[in-house]
Amino acid sequence: MIQVDLNTEYGIERTDYGELQTDGSFTGVIGLLQQEKIDVFALAMRITPSRLNAVAFSYPILINTQVYIAAASKGVDFRYFIFSVLSPNVWLVIMGAIVFLIAIQTVISIFEDACRKSLFHRTTRAFMVRSGWSRVLYPIETQYGYIQLLYIFIKAN
Repeated sequence: MIQVDLNTEYGIERTDYGELQTDGSFTGVIGLLQQEKIDVFALAMRITPSRLNAVAFSYPILINTQVYIAAASKGVDFRYFIFSVLSPNVWLVIMGAIVFLIAIQTVISIFEDACRKSLFHRTTRAFMVRSGWSRVLYPIETQYGYIQLLYIFIKAN
């Protein structure tokens, strides 16, 4: 059907792929293509530099590559797959750092509440609010509060 519509002939050629001769021509199907006895052919052929110079490959239908095959694992557990990203020691360090930071924040919060009840804090805060300096000096006051906290911590020990 296609043969009649396209006015072409097709057939199966019983020959080899083609070897490069000393004069630069090829034998086999590549030689037939160079001699214009055929227009196109399709085979599973390895693309070599000499063949690439002789004919135009449109798309390799077979690519020979080296493949390593290993046995499949016996069992796979996907329940805790997110933890396999890092090693267990790294996860322990991360968890320890989080617990340490929470403990430090708790201690700071306890001492900060003790500082806020001091007479100095109440007096300076009231003065700053009345004078309009509360927005400007609040960061400085906060830093002073941390210094006061450090002083209380040193005195307690």
